[in-house]
Amino acid sequence: MAFLLVTVFLIMAGSAVAAPSADLLAPGGWNLITAKPGEASLETVNAASEGHEVLRLVINTPTDPVWNSQVIRAVPADVPSGHLLWLHFRARSATRNSLRVALAQNGPPYEGVGVRVFALTPEWQDYTVGGPSPGLGANSLGAHFQVGKQKGIIEISDVTVTDAGMDPSLAVALTAIQPEKTEARIEKIRKGTLKIKAVDAAGQPIQGAAIKVTQTRHAFLFGSNLFPL
Repeated sequence: MAFLLVTVFLIMAGSAVAAPSADLLAPGGWNLITAKPGEASLETVNAASEGHEVLRLVINTPTDPVWNSQVIRAVPADVPSGHLLWLHFRARSATRNSLRVALAQNGPPYEGVGVRVFALTPEWQDYTVGGPSPGLGANSLGAHFQVGKQKGIIEISDVTVTDAGMDPSLAVALTAIQPEKTEARIEKIRKGTLKIKAVDAAGQPIQGAAIKVTQTRHAFLFGSNLFPL
């Protein structure tokens, strides 16, 4: 199916609030993608009462799947694999629309860092989506706001993508699988000293007895790591 691509460029007024230095989003505009012309429209409004610019999306025709109508903005930075990425934004909907948000790959197979669906309210609310970066390279990821679920109006503002550094849980896992760490755990946890004393019916030691040991069960379950951390 062919898609209609419309680019809306943000006009930075002198009074506009500058984006945080940690923001990884590309400068410029948001891309509105629809399956058919007129299914949705996008405009950037300077909401003086809010003190910032607002993306105002009008969904004229619901689409299935929901991502047939969405706005996208790329992350130009090459964020290393395992770093935590966070997409922060504010949103509201006078028509109480739902919003599917993905910090995800911009092309097939559309691998996601984080995906969530939010039920918006008429009041401004703060939202966050995120997860570990897959390390796909510059301009491979983007902020995707997928709006085709239902007819209505959605407003979005203060969108940023930040790099929080290495995922602490992943850092711990990477350290734990180092060969020296693995060997140390084997010596400490999986090995021990066993003493066997062979005696006769009277309890007297048997000299030169032949001992056969058969394991009948395990103290722990066996498994394997079939994917790279």
